[in-house]
Amino acid sequence: MPVWNVAAAQYGATPDDLDANITHHLDFVRCAVAERIDLLIFPELSLTGFNIENHHFCALPFTDERLNPLQDAAVKHQMTIVVGLPLRSEQGVSPGSVGFLPDGSRVACCKPQTCDIDLPDQHTPLVGLHNRSVAMGFSTDSDEETWPRSAAEMGVSL
Repeated sequence: MPVWNVAAAQYGATPDDLDANITHHLDFVRCAVAERIDLLIFPELSLTGFNIENHHFCALPFTDERLNPLQDAAVKHQMTIVVGLPLRSEQGVSPGSVGFLPDGSRVACCKPQTCDIDLPDQHTPLVGLHNRSVAMGFSTDSDEETWPRSAAEMGVSL
Protein backbone atom coordinates (compact mmCIF):
# COMPACT_ATOMS: atom_id res chain seq x y z
CA MET A 1 0.00 0.00 0.00
CA PRO A 2 1.46 3.40 -0.96
CA VAL A 3 2.30 5.93 1.73
CA TRP A 4 0.46 9.27 1.70
CA ASN A 5 1.03 12.48 3.58
CA VAL A 6 -2.49 13.88 3.77
CA ALA A 7 -3.72 17.01 5.55
CA ALA A 8 -7.15 18.54 6.02
CA ALA A 9 -7.31 22.32 6.36
CA GLN A 10 -10.15 23.95 8.27
CA TYR A 11 -10.69 27.67 8.85
CA GLY A 12 -13.42 30.27 8.92
CA ALA A 13 -13.77 31.39 5.31
CA THR A 14 -14.77 34.97 4.60
CA PRO A 15 -18.23 34.78 2.98
CA ASP A 16 -18.30 35.97 -0.63
CA ASP A 17 -14.62 37.09 -0.64
CA LEU A 18 -12.97 34.79 -3.16
CA ASP A 19 -9.66 36.69 -3.24
CA ALA A 20 -9.23 36.62 0.54
CA ASN A 21 -10.15 32.94 0.71
CA ILE A 22 -7.73 31.99 -2.08
CA THR A 23 -4.98 33.88 -0.24
CA HIS A 24 -5.86 32.01 2.94
CA HIS A 25 -5.80 28.69 1.06
CA LEU A 26 -2.34 29.53 -0.28
CA ASP A 27 -1.16 30.19 3.29
CA PHE A 28 -2.28 26.66 4.17
CA VAL A 29 -0.48 25.34 1.08
CA ARG A 30 2.77 26.94 2.26
CA CYS A 31 2.37 25.27 5.65
CA ALA A 32 1.61 21.95 3.95
CA VAL A 33 4.77 22.25 1.85
CA ALA A 34 6.82 22.54 5.03
CA GLU A 35 5.21 19.28 6.23
CA ARG A 36 5.78 17.52 2.87
CA ILE A 37 2.05 16.98 2.29
CA ASP A 38 1.01 15.14 -0.89
CA LEU A 39 -2.74 15.78 -0.66
CA LEU A 40 -4.27 18.87 0.96
CA ILE A 41 -8.07 18.86 1.35
CA PHE A 42 -10.25 21.85 2.18
CA PRO A 43 -13.93 21.57 3.24
CA GLU A 44 -17.14 22.15 1.36
CA LEU A 45 -17.56 25.76 0.16
CA SER A 46 -14.12 26.70 1.51
CA LEU A 47 -13.53 29.24 -1.28
CA THR A 48 -16.81 31.10 -0.88
CA GLY A 49 -17.83 30.61 2.73
CA PHE A 50 -21.05 28.96 3.80
CA ASN A 51 -23.44 31.65 2.57
CA ILE A 52 -25.97 29.27 1.03
CA GLU A 53 -28.38 32.07 0.09
CA ASN A 54 -25.71 33.65 -2.08
CA HIS A 55 -24.14 30.52 -3.62
CA HIS A 56 -25.53 31.26 -7.10
CA PHE A 57 -23.87 34.67 -7.02
CA CYS A 58 -20.41 33.39 -6.04
CA ALA A 59 -20.42 30.17 -8.12
CA LEU A 60 -17.54 29.79 -10.55
CA PRO A 61 -17.05 27.79 -13.73
CA PHE A 62 -14.67 24.84 -13.40
CA THR A 63 -12.16 26.63 -15.66
CA ASP A 64 -12.34 30.10 -14.04
CA GLU A 65 -8.98 31.86 -14.23
CA ARG A 66 -9.36 33.17 -10.68
CA LEU A 67 -8.60 29.61 -9.57
CA ASN A 68 -5.23 29.63 -11.36
CA PRO A 69 -3.17 30.53 -8.24
CA LEU A 70 -4.29 27.24 -6.67
CA GLN A 71 -3.47 25.33 -9.84
CA ASP A 72 -0.05 27.04 -10.00
CA ALA A 73 0.63 26.11 -6.35
CA ALA A 74 -0.24 22.47 -7.02
CA VAL A 75 2.25 22.35 -9.89
CA LYS A 76 4.98 24.30 -8.10
CA HIS A 77 4.82 22.16 -4.96
CA GLN A 78 3.85 18.85 -6.64
CA MET A 79 0.85 18.60 -4.35
CA THR A 80 -2.79 17.73 -5.01
CA ILE A 81 -5.08 20.44 -3.60
CA VAL A 82 -8.85 19.90 -3.28
CA VAL A 83 -11.10 22.90 -2.55
CA GLY A 84 -14.85 23.32 -2.15
CA LEU A 85 -16.99 25.85 -3.99
CA PRO A 86 -20.27 26.16 -5.87
CA LEU A 87 -19.66 25.21 -9.51
CA ARG A 88 -21.42 26.94 -12.39
CA SER A 89 -22.15 25.58 -15.87
CA GLU A 90 -24.70 26.32 -18.57
CA GLN A 91 -27.09 23.90 -16.81
CA GLY A 92 -26.95 25.57 -13.40
CA VAL A 93 -25.09 25.73 -10.10
CA SER A 94 -24.17 22.86 -7.79
CA PRO A 95 -22.08 22.57 -4.60
CA GLY A 96 -18.87 20.83 -5.55
CA SER A 97 -15.13 20.55 -5.34
CA VAL A 98 -12.18 21.02 -7.65
CA GLY A 99 -8.94 19.10 -7.43
CA PHE A 100 -5.81 20.82 -8.68
CA LEU A 101 -3.24 18.23 -9.71
CA PRO A 102 0.56 18.43 -9.78
CA ASP A 103 0.56 18.00 -13.58
CA GLY A 104 -1.45 21.24 -14.02
CA SER A 105 -4.80 19.61 -14.70
CA ARG A 106 -8.08 19.94 -12.79
CA VAL A 107 -10.83 17.51 -11.87
CA ALA A 108 -14.22 18.31 -10.38
CA CYS A 109 -17.08 16.57 -8.69
CA CYS A 110 -20.37 17.89 -7.43
CA LYS A 111 -23.22 16.96 -5.14
CA PRO A 112 -24.94 13.88 -6.64
CA GLN A 113 -28.56 14.95 -6.23
CA THR A 114 -27.92 18.24 -8.03
CA CYS A 115 -25.27 16.98 -10.39
CA ASP A 116 -27.15 17.38 -13.64
CA ILE A 117 -24.66 20.03 -14.68
CA ASP A 118 -21.99 19.07 -17.19
CA LEU A 119 -18.59 19.08 -15.49
CA PRO A 120 -15.53 17.08 -16.51
CA ASP A 121 -15.14 13.88 -14.48
CA GLN A 122 -18.04 14.90 -12.26
CA HIS A 123 -19.00 11.49 -10.94
CA THR A 124 -15.86 9.81 -9.62
CA PRO A 125 -12.70 11.58 -10.64
CA LEU A 126 -9.52 9.69 -9.86
CA VAL A 127 -6.55 11.73 -8.77
CA GLY A 128 -3.18 10.03 -8.92
CA LEU A 129 0.55 10.51 -8.64
CA HIS A 130 3.44 8.09 -8.06
CA ASN A 131 1.32 4.90 -7.91
CA ARG A 132 -1.16 6.48 -5.50
CA SER A 133 -4.71 7.42 -6.36
CA VAL A 134 -7.67 8.97 -4.59
CA ALA A 135 -11.32 9.08 -5.67
CA MET A 136 -13.10 12.37 -5.10
CA GLY A 137 -16.68 12.16 -3.89
CA PHE A 138 -19.15 14.67 -2.58
CA SER A 139 -21.58 14.30 0.32
CA THR A 140 -21.84 10.54 0.20
CA ASP A 141 -24.06 9.25 3.02
CA SER A 142 -22.05 7.41 5.66
CA ASP A 143 -24.15 4.27 5.25
CA GLU A 144 -23.94 4.27 1.44
CA GLU A 145 -21.55 1.55 0.21
CA THR A 146 -21.99 1.83 -3.56
CA TRP A 147 -19.71 4.78 -4.19
CA PRO A 148 -16.77 3.70 -1.96
CA ARG A 149 -17.05 0.12 -3.25
CA SER A 150 -16.97 1.24 -6.90
CA ALA A 151 -13.99 3.50 -6.17
CA ALA A 152 -12.14 0.58 -4.56
CA GLU A 153 -12.93 -1.61 -7.55
CA MET A 154 -11.35 1.04 -9.79
CA GLY A 155 -8.16 0.62 -7.78
CA VAL A 156 -7.99 3.76 -5.68
CA SER A 157 -5.67 3.67 -2.68
CA LEU A 158 -7.43 6.43 -0.72
